[in-house]
Amino acid sequence: MFVGSEPSKSPVCSRGRAAHRVAALLAALLLIAAGAWAQDDPAAQPVALSDGTHLWLFETTASPDSRRVLVLHHGPFHDPDTAAQASLTEEMPEAAVAVDARLYCFFRGRLNPDGTFTNRSVSTVRAESWDPRARAWVYEPSPRARTVADLPGGGRVAGVAAEGRDPLVLLAPLPPLGQHDAALQGSGAGAALPALYRLRPGGWEQVPLPADSSRSSHLVLAPGERPIIFADLDGESAGACTAFTLGEDGEWTSQEADFSASRVISAALHDGQTFLALYDPGARRTDVLLWRNGRAYPIVTGAAATRTARLVSSESTLALADLTADRAGIVLTAIDISKGAMGETREIRRRLAPAFQDFSLLLLVGTMLVAFLLFFILRPGDPARVTVALPAGTQIAEPRRRLAALLIDLLPAAILASLILRVPFLEVFSLARLPMRVDRLEETMPMLLMLLLCAGHCTLSELVWGRTLGKAIMECAVVGIDGKPARPLAILVRNTMKLVALLVPVLFLFVYINQYRQALGDLLGRTVVIAPAGEARPGDAPPDEDR
Repeated sequence: MFVGSEPSKSPVCSRGRAAHRVAALLAALLLIAAGAWAQDDPAAQPVALSDGTHLWLFETTASPDSRRVLVLHHGPFHDPDTAAQASLTEEMPEAAVAVDARLYCFFRGRLNPDGTFTNRSVSTVRAESWDPRARAWVYEPSPRARTVADLPGGGRVAGVAAEGRDPLVLLAPLPPLGQHDAALQGSGAGAALPALYRLRPGGWEQVPLPADSSRSSHLVLAPGERPIIFADLDGESAGACTAFTLGEDGEWTSQEADFSASRVISAALHDGQTFLALYDPGARRTDVLLWRNGRAYPIVTGAAATRTARLVSSESTLALADLTADRAGIVLTAIDISKGAMGETREIRRRLAPAFQDFSLLLLVGTMLVAFLLFFILRPGDPARVTVALPAGTQIAEPRRRLAALLIDLLPAAILASLILRVPFLEVFSLARLPMRVDRLEETMPMLLMLLLCAGHCTLSELVWGRTLGKAIMECAVVGIDGKPARPLAILVRNTMKLVALLVPVLFLFVYINQYRQALGDLLGRTVVIAPAGEARPGDAPPDEDR
């Protein structure tokens, strides 16, 4: 070596340094990919889950500015093929658990520039109660989710379960490839992983883990009569793991299992027993087994499902849930436990449809177009300048009388609709079946048929008799504004508008703005509803529905 001279540059040394740089760059990319995989692992994204009664579904929907996630709820009494929106989130939760009619969603912590993580946010939404009259679930809070205490943001969610009414969540280190980056293992607050947390009224409390869990390469928390942790321990043979069960005294007991915990993609508690779904990436198949008394019993082998499949227990059925081919719904495939085979399959899609498929919107637009068209053709005069000549001994019918007549006229129509469609009589009047409240035509068909039948028999009876059944009982009738019997065209017009107002009840409010209590149909048909004089004067009571 010569003092004061520059060292010679060997081509071999240059190539060696370049190779080291390439290797370092590849290692960094692998670490980044490992962290991204752990944060965005599609297998960790919930597709469907259940607490045994309520079924919760997650659906990603694309909007012009972002991709949001619909949290859908499917109750046991709902239409079997649809689910209603319960909440909306900005992203797919990393994990979720359903406990006692309440859904808990766990969202990923975000990686900060300094290598630490923000905390995991946790939100919850509850199906409060079933309303048999509206045939819908009432949510709390309506239908927004509320947040609960945060959790550490590092690592990954290795499973969620329930201990009674308390949710449990297991946080574990990232897969082995990412263990060289210490920042990705903790929360930035020095939290050691793995860690098990239980939600209490005062927040999350940490539950001691088995001593051997710290030397596990893979952990999975599964529900059971008591919480279970499956762990691939260092030194165990391939295809084997250890099952730790949490006792009531807070101590863990262990049993050997003949499968790898890394294959467990889902677990469900059904009839008090733990069922596991094991995915084989090489064969691309899913096996379902029963874990009982420290032993695994195969139930179904080689079920056709992807890594996103989830076991769900809804009422008396255990099923495997997965995305539909178009990823716009959920496929539920029942599992016949006694025969050890997959049973019938059904699809569940969300109730909220695009605007062009929304029946209530189409109905609103259609009825308003009919109303405006009739107004344009008939061009009614100014109600304030209309002169009405009532027959001798009569007066304008008061609103209470007209409302009672309307209800009487609806009664025979409801009976006929119930007999024709073979649905319970009370369901025809259900508020949940109002045409302006439903998304699909078949949901409102009983009430829609009742309204059509009512408009039909009202038109016929007024053409022949000058009054309907309800009007006859309530002693009122329809006449022209000149005091003479209403013309056939006037009766057709007023009953057409009556049907429009029955479909969009807000149109009945028009009777409040004129002195002769003329609804839209009366105004267009130039008619009024009269009653015997001497019981009330026009204007004594506020106007009500059209008769």
